[in-house]
Amino acid sequence: MSKAKKKGGATPAPTEPVEQPLEKVTISVTDPEAMKLILKSPEAAAAATACQHLYNHAEKGEKEKLFLFNNEIHTELVKHCVQHTDKTTRYYAVMCLGSMAKKDEVLQALARNYELHPMVVPMCAATEGLVCQQYASFLVASIANVNLYFAIQMWKSGAIPVVVPLLSVEDLDIKKNAIKAMAALSGDAEARNDLLNENIVPVLLDFLGSKYRDFQKNAIVTLANLCGSAEFRELMRQSGVFDKLLGVFRDEKLEDLHINSLNAMACMMRDRESFEMMFDNGDVQKVLDVMKDGIGSSKKEVVDVVLKFLSALLHQDPTFSGKLYDMGIVPICEKLMEHEDEMICAAACSVIGALSKYSMLCCEKFAMEDSFFQHLISHMECETRSMRDASTYCLVFALRSKQNCKTFIESSGGVMSLEVLRRSIQETSFLAQKNALNATLQILGHCEPAWNDALLERGFVEAFLVLLGGGDSSIKPAKQKDIEVEDLTQDNPYKQRLDVLPDDADPLVRKMLEIRQRSLLYVPRELMICAAACLNRFMTRAAGRQKLLAHPNGPGIIARNLTMCHGDERREERAELCQVIMHACVDYDIAQRFTEAGGLVGLYDVLASLPEAARPCSMATSSVTVILNHNPVMLYWMTGKLMCSHITQNGFYVLAQFKPVRPGINQPLPTLETLSKAPCSNAITVYSVQAAPPEPVKPPTPQLAEVPEVKSDNAKDRKESKAAKSKKGRKSERDNYKEEQSVEIKEPEAILRPVWAPAPDHQLWAAIEEVTAEIKAKSYPTANLKIRQLAEFVSTRMGGAFTELDLRKGQLLHQEHIAELKVTLNSNVVPLGMIRCGTFMHRAILLKVLADRLFLPCTLHRGYGYTAWNTFPSTEHTPGASSVRNVYLVDLMFRPGALININTPAAQRYMSFH
Repeated sequence: MSKAKKKGGATPAPTEPVEQPLEKVTISVTDPEAMKLILKSPEAAAAATACQHLYNHAEKGEKEKLFLFNNEIHTELVKHCVQHTDKTTRYYAVMCLGSMAKKDEVLQALARNYELHPMVVPMCAATEGLVCQQYASFLVASIANVNLYFAIQMWKSGAIPVVVPLLSVEDLDIKKNAIKAMAALSGDAEARNDLLNENIVPVLLDFLGSKYRDFQKNAIVTLANLCGSAEFRELMRQSGVFDKLLGVFRDEKLEDLHINSLNAMACMMRDRESFEMMFDNGDVQKVLDVMKDGIGSSKKEVVDVVLKFLSALLHQDPTFSGKLYDMGIVPICEKLMEHEDEMICAAACSVIGALSKYSMLCCEKFAMEDSFFQHLISHMECETRSMRDASTYCLVFALRSKQNCKTFIESSGGVMSLEVLRRSIQETSFLAQKNALNATLQILGHCEPAWNDALLERGFVEAFLVLLGGGDSSIKPAKQKDIEVEDLTQDNPYKQRLDVLPDDADPLVRKMLEIRQRSLLYVPRELMICAAACLNRFMTRAAGRQKLLAHPNGPGIIARNLTMCHGDERREERAELCQVIMHACVDYDIAQRFTEAGGLVGLYDVLASLPEAARPCSMATSSVTVILNHNPVMLYWMTGKLMCSHITQNGFYVLAQFKPVRPGINQPLPTLETLSKAPCSNAITVYSVQAAPPEPVKPPTPQLAEVPEVKSDNAKDRKESKAAKSKKGRKSERDNYKEEQSVEIKEPEAILRPVWAPAPDHQLWAAIEEVTAEIKAKSYPTANLKIRQLAEFVSTRMGGAFTELDLRKGQLLHQEHIAELKVTLNSNVVPLGMIRCGTFMHRAILLKVLADRLFLPCTLHRGYGYTAWNTFPSTEHTPGASSVRNVYLVDLMFRPGALININTPAAQRYMSFH
């Protein structure tokens, strides 16, 4: 038992602990981790106090802002404080972010990494307090000015109803932020539609009269953006905005605003209605009065904008080209083409190009000025894409004059100018390529043979073929990745091309660049149309066709492009290609290569895609007609008929067993070389025309008798003779060695690859000579008698006349005869002159060949199987009868020489035999 119990006392109660007061803890802003914990605190007072301390720290300077940014304080503010339920916490959080956003790195991070716009737009309301409005409006204006994408996001978050009232508050900082935000928001078309109901134009006019330059500048930018809407242009015309802008431009004290005011005035003339109303009010003339002074300004920015304004003015109303010319704008622009700034040079070229386009007087002024074209040629090789585009644009319209073309071609010796023009066709810029092609068309349009030859020598045909899809890989059409991307905004730091963006690039930047690139792209089909138009001009000349033929795949490129031209959207390109084909296929070799490449099939596909009523007058029909008219082999194979104008020459051949149902589709026409090299077979028989005279027999060369060598007894003579023989032997050995060396260095390909040529037909030549002499000897007075004589000659040569009962026997004899010839020749190709037993087909072909040599009108038709016949237009007229010429069928089988009217049953019976 314890001592207390022993004493009999009670156990004392436990005493309560005494509360000790906590020491006050001070957390420094320089301890970022502690500040982050406080910002996450559920206690509103603690979070508000922390935000206040952070704001005060950020206001100290740039270094402090960077310190907070590097420790990601802005992340915690956005996540936990900007949308806090406590008003004071929101107040100081927005103030801190606004202060930090004055640093560009922080602003970019806030815009690109956080969806801040729906948070800060409501903070601009008047209920949040004046200071909060200042920093919230600053965030809205700053983020909206990063690029157009963020301006659109601000508009979607309802920024316009909140920002417009801020334009009328008394606080200057808030007004400055509001007008800056409005300049960014007005760049979007949908945002401009919302501004129509806000009556913002009078407010902007008040800003124009402000004494603060930032207010004036952003107001002018906003007015220029609002001019994108026709409704706003109407409001501005009624409100006298143009006079206000003109006053700003004339005020020498506001020189830094001249660019913006002039740009806004140019935007007001976007549509024809605005331009006409401003012209009626005299506003356009007011601008013209200050143009000459502006173009001579010492500030290159003002000169650049003035030149762009002049170019836009000329496109709106070409009649001003004469007024500008009278004002002396042209000499000033010529001097500006030598300016050190390339943008000013490009703008000056654009103005001169526009003047030349609409004023022939201005165009002809450059005819005697070689220096102008020399400057233009140097600009065409500039590294700046806009400079190349503008200079080639100027060249297109300067070459409208024939004298200008001569000056341009002869400048720099006539070599450099055309070389530069051809290199411009090889550009990666679409506009430079298109302008260079149009300039070439201007030169070709003057139809000077010497200029066309100069273009051919410089390889222009090859350049056009490359644009159409083949050839030298150094010449490439404009592609998406080759087109430079312009800046998205004035302060955009991402001045890059899409193909050089890093893999970890901001997806928003990539998306904006893709949108901008799509707006800069043009359809490459326009280049193909221009290239085809230029090529068409060259194909009208024999030298141009030879260039096309010399290209390894020239006709094939045209054929391939034609097969891809389907649909209504490509009909212009299809029409240009058909014209190229129509002019180029006048050459037999081009027509043959074009057909082998599938071009004829493409033409028939084009015809099939056209309405039936449009086919007869289409370019495709004309192209098919040209090809077939210059290729009797193809024409007879496809249509089974040769008219009197289709002359059979050496190289003509006929396939006996085949006639296609759909031209060019079910089987391509094989060449004579392919048919001759095929194994001998009963399934293939070809009759060829290759008349050639026999080679003359050369007389034998007389051989001189050898002179016997006189032997000498003199020892000295014997010694000299031996030495001479030894020397001769050494010389002959050296000669033999040289001959061996010369044989070794020969290219074996030139020896092992002989050029194929069909065997000459001497018997056909003899037949032509025989019948020609016979007809000339008899001096027949009419063509009818000559045709009858020819028919008798053909029948006699091919086995004589047959009766209808003996026809089957004659066909068997013919088949046996042809088989013997094929075995003898070891070839499927049988020369027509060797056939001595023939039926309908062989006799008809021979009659057509002989008639063509004697210049007699004769047609060749093919029927079913081996049936063929000839028709002859009679030239005999009976006195008192109709003058209509009758067509007769020439009988070659049963009554050789008889002429049967084509419309009689006897003629129909003759054509039905097979």
